[in-house]
Amino acid sequence: MTFFLRSYALSHLFAFSHWFDTYLTAPGSEYADEPSPSLGFWTFMAVGEIAAPEKPVPEGYFGEYFEEPGVLKSNIFTMFRGLIYDFGVAGSVLFMGVLGTLSSAAYYHMLRHACAPIAQSFFVALFGFMYSSYLISIGTWASVYVAALILLGVLFAAELSHRWRSQ
Repeated sequence: MTFFLRSYALSHLFAFSHWFDTYLTAPGSEYADEPSPSLGFWTFMAVGEIAAPEKPVPEGYFGEYFEEPGVLKSNIFTMFRGLIYDFGVAGSVLFMGVLGTLSSAAYYHMLRHACAPIAQSFFVALFGFMYSSYLISIGTWASVYVAALILLGVLFAAELSHRWRSQ
């Protein structure tokens, strides 16, 4: 039981750390690394599979498993593996900086305006993005984009309804 608990709850830390160390010191030795940059394919896979349908994606997103025999086994490498494939190490840091700047601007906008549907829907999607980052990018699933658009529509409708009632 503890093997499975460690494998499913904690292995992403060890798997990513091992992959990243191998990526920096001996690329291509253990993992089938992507040629970088893949310009957002792994981070926004739902869109990437439409833009590049010929690109193979293994079952489970990454075909390799990190294993410490008798301790844990996993193929969960966090969203940062995809970010590095997409933008390189420096580009990943820049991407996260831009995301942080956008989230700060959205938060500021929400503080200044009671009705801010774009900022609010961005913030909800951002929390999903951060919450699932230990697994893989939330942009992997098309349903996330649809949900964000539906939420945006609902918030716009609520704002219009509020304005209409106050007149």
